[in-house]
Amino acid sequence: MTVAARPARLALPLALALALASGCVARVVVPPPPPGPPPAAGLEVWAGRHPVASRELGAWVNRFPAAAQKIFLWDSRHEGAAVAFVNWALANPGAGVDAFAASHPGWSELDWVVEHHRPAGDAFLAWCRRHPRAAGSLVRRPGALAWAGTHPYAGAGELSRPGY
Repeated sequence: MTVAARPARLALPLALALALASGCVARVVVPPPPPGPPPAAGLEVWAGRHPVASRELGAWVNRFPAAAQKIFLWDSRHEGAAVAFVNWALANPGAGVDAFAASHPGWSELDWVVEHHRPAGDAFLAWCRRHPRAAGSLVRRPGALAWAGTHPYAGAGELSRPGY
């Protein structure tokens, strides 16, 4: 490298350093990335605290995989929707998923469940009603329903492992 090339190579970094030091250039703060899926350990703790609910939810996912995926997609697209769903299920005992969908228009994933997999939607409502504390605790965690559907133990009809 020639002596003349050395100053040109250092000019930009030096200029930026001087500008930052003198306050002429605002510092850019990069926001943290959006939260990803919840840590598995936290949900495995949930599964350990609610073993019967965990096994039943895993069995539901295994029995109704297409409807489960639609409900998980719906949950991921509509923040807080699953909480509203669980609260509605508890406040409206005996009402079916079609009644919830009718009172909450605009959630096409649920419309699809009502149209094609009503028994799956009603079974999920029944699960919420049988396990209100477990359901409430699960849906308050962003992404938890999706985790439940993709958890490696869901296909075996359980969401927990012995020892958790």
